[in-house]
Amino acid sequence: MGDVAEAVLLHRRLVYLHFKSKDELVEAVLIRELDRYAETWRAGGGRSARRKRDLRER
Repeated sequence: MGDVAEAVLLHRRLVYLHFKSKDELVEAVLIRELDRYAETWRAGGGRSARRKRDLRER
């Protein structure tokens, strides 16, 4: 957690105020990134979606 706090320029205690453990922090990051990915996919903004669209237009 110290490395995380240092990377985001916060005191370690502030990180622990929001996340009780490393596992909780990792879970939050995974959920956030999966939500972003899903939203991009739904919006048709994924690279694969663009490729399929390009192939259909040919």
